[in-house]
Amino acid sequence: MSIVALWIVTVLFFSLGLIGIVVPGLPGVGLVFIGILFYAMMTDFAQISVGFLIGSGVTALAAWLVEYAGAIIGAKAGGGGKFALLGTIAGAVLGLIAGGPVGLLAGVVLGAGMGAMYEGKTAEKAGRAVLFSVAGIMGAKIVQAGLTVGLILVFLLKIVF
Repeated sequence: MSIVALWIVTVLFFSLGLIGIVVPGLPGVGLVFIGILFYAMMTDFAQISVGFLIGSGVTALAAWLVEYAGAIIGAKAGGGGKFALLGTIAGAVLGLIAGGPVGLLAGVVLGAGMGAMYEGKTAEKAGRAVLFSVAGIMGAKIVQAGLTVGLILVFLLKIVF
């Protein structure tokens, strides 16, 4: 593969990854990691070491998991108890499986709300737990964006220097 084709494909993965941060259905940080892996494999790991690849993979996994953590932390901050947190977790996992990122958001809303209502919270307090869960997801998206951009920048620094 020519160097031009290699860079076109790598940049395509990175671009789709950046778009995937905000567009439901595209696994943003996962595509960036695939771009790094692709480049490393196509260059026989000449510039990208296995250690760097493992570190990038761990960072990508952390960026993916932060979305779940944001919802849970948000529900807790919003006054949700044990069942609101369990509802948030169950809703996030089931929602993601059923409907991707949009399902994740819907699952968190339903799970946190139903869990809080089961705890006997008023509709107002349950709504607060839901609102904070959604805010947690939005905050997590910002962290996820930072980690994704960071992966790309570190990769580029590794290639250049």
